[in-house]
Amino acid sequence: VIQRYLPDLSQNHGAHARGIPTRVYPTMGEPLGRHTGYKATVVRVITQRPCFSFFVTLLIALFLGGVGFALGAMQIDTEGWETRGTEIADRAMTIKTWKYGKFTLSEGVPLAFGRDEDSRRRRLLSLDDEDVNNEVSQRLASEVSHEPGHRGRALLDSHYTPKPCADPYIPACDDDCTDEARQDADTYGDWNGGDLVVIFSDSADLLAKESLKEMCHAEDRVMTMSGYSDVCIMSAVTCTGNPPSDPGLAAVHDGDRRCLPPKSIVRFLMAKYDVRTCDEFTTKSGLDASIEATRTKLATCADAFRADQDITADCVANGFNPAYINAGFGPSPKDRLTATLTEFKLLSGDSIDWMVEKEKGGDIESALSSSAFSATYNSRNEELKDRIVDEALNSDMLMATSAILIVLVLIWVHTGSALLTLGGMLQVLLAFPSAVFFTTMVLRITFFPFLNFIGLFVLIGVGADDCFVFYDKWVSAKAKLPPGATATEVGANAYWEATWAMFLTSTTTASAFLASTLTPIAPIRVFSVFMATMIIFDYLYNITVFAACVAFQHELMRNGSCSLFCLDFFAWYRGRKAASIDAKYDQEGAAKPESDGGSAPERFCREKMYPPLHTARWVLIVVLLALGGVALHQASKLTTPTDNDVLLLGEDHPMEQYGIIKKKGFMDSKDAVLWVSVNWGLTPYDEPVYNHLNPKKYPNLKLDTSFDASSSEAQEWLLKFCD
Repeated sequence: VIQRYLPDLSQNHGAHARGIPTRVYPTMGEPLGRHTGYKATVVRVITQRPCFSFFVTLLIALFLGGVGFALGAMQIDTEGWETRGTEIADRAMTIKTWKYGKFTLSEGVPLAFGRDEDSRRRRLLSLDDEDVNNEVSQRLASEVSHEPGHRGRALLDSHYTPKPCADPYIPACDDDCTDEARQDADTYGDWNGGDLVVIFSDSADLLAKESLKEMCHAEDRVMTMSGYSDVCIMSAVTCTGNPPSDPGLAAVHDGDRRCLPPKSIVRFLMAKYDVRTCDEFTTKSGLDASIEATRTKLATCADAFRADQDITADCVANGFNPAYINAGFGPSPKDRLTATLTEFKLLSGDSIDWMVEKEKGGDIESALSSSAFSATYNSRNEELKDRIVDEALNSDMLMATSAILIVLVLIWVHTGSALLTLGGMLQVLLAFPSAVFFTTMVLRITFFPFLNFIGLFVLIGVGADDCFVFYDKWVSAKAKLPPGATATEVGANAYWEATWAMFLTSTTTASAFLASTLTPIAPIRVFSVFMATMIIFDYLYNITVFAACVAFQHELMRNGSCSLFCLDFFAWYRGRKAASIDAKYDQEGAAKPESDGGSAPERFCREKMYPPLHTARWVLIVVLLALGGVALHQASKLTTPTDNDVLLLGEDHPMEQYGIIKKKGFMDSKDAVLWVSVNWGLTPYDEPVYNHLNPKKYPNLKLDTSFDASSSEAQEWLLKFCD
């Protein structure tokens, strides 16, 4: 359509009017310079039908991208940094599948599951109905799960009945308690994803009275934040009398109703020893001895818990909970509490929005700040961190768009053309959805790590380089031809030379990314494949979309069909400047000096930069080698990561520190104690490499056909093994 209303480029419309020799295009089947066959045909299609080449390629790219986004089932995720495919990883994946995965086994194979001695049972998985299989496997996973932290969720119960509103309390329920009291006790002890969880650490002793006072004040400051009473879980048990003396509890008191208190060692001590305000931790008479007695009991319970992972009723009554005690806690001299945990009981759903609002405003961090300790936090289900990470990534993406603007400016400065600048950026942007199509629809990789988005900015630089290569080849070929050379004549000397040069660089770049697929970590593997695919598509769109833009502009400028200012500002400016100089010499009658050729940057590099660099070349070589040696020495001091956590918010962020401490710092932390799982009758197995590209996909289980526990000898051996 565009070509229909533009001058016929093949007939050099208007060329005679400006004294430009007319060029007659050969037909498609004729040789073109030294090119014949498909090479000559490609050059003619690109240069004689640039709009056709441009729009056909654009429609193909948009179609591929639309199909990829609509049907590719792409799942954007920031997780999945576990190793897959190694011998140890296969063992771990078999255990993980057994606990949490959906798997199939040969029909008729009985599976025994047992968590406690009095709850052993045998189940048979149905393999025909996928939904039933999934439901059963998930239920059995929850039944047999032995992950640390699943026990003792309500271990801070003190077996006290609720007191009047003015008295400190924690929900508790005896055998004869009311339904409301039982509901409060269950809610207080249950795992709730919407709870705000705070870890207090970096203290010499959090059981010291000053530390208890400061933690209490920090909890009060959280409860007095605006909106807390709207998202907290209200007690089902009513209270009577005056409101609590504690400012935090008073802020969430409404007549005979009140929010459940925070679940912490602080509130346990306040309820057990009738501490009504935070300041009473340092002023109440006789409290020091009571706290020390509690310390001794907690240390004894911690030592017993390490021995048999059991918690007695006496330990429960004294507030022992491995989820609230630091990993190294025990009898003297290890009876200093260096880390503990507070749970604010909040409504699931609504509380997340409230926490996000307060986190973005800095209210949570401000409320928890103290010189006596460090405070880190997150929601129980870690959705708070996920929301903040997502917003931070979106913000970073917006900031990173400045890179796009910088590249746009550089392309425009180099080419001087707004058309070529936009064409080069379009080439890059089309490569992204096309790569999505190839990875999701062709390779069937649905896992899409957020790392892939970062690859877009890498591609912008690679795409800009390709644009520079093609443009410079075109300009160089044009300079070697007589004035008024057609796009086809220039393309015959430039197109395949530029295409071959970019093919080599694109191939090496894509190969470098594909080499990273050797890593057993799924996000890096997928990122490597995705980047290599984007490099290839960027190359294809450069030799079609961008090449068509270059040819289109060449013919328009040659035929004067568009203002030079619209397409090539620098050519317009140089023309105006040259005309001004010519007019000056014509007016003065002086002879115009001959130009020494080359642009201003070329002359600067040739005349100003090269001579000193050539003179000092040997010194520069020695200096660069020395700097390289220093860099290698410093690189040798780098340490490898200690775990696979990706700290997207920065290591010092409170929510990142929360994850680090929670993972290793408490008695029930999964890294604080070595938990060993042993499965009989299964062979360590993980499905082929294709499965490793989706960390959310579990493999099937593979039976060990040599396992037979039916004989009495085998059963006796297993019994001795367990003992």
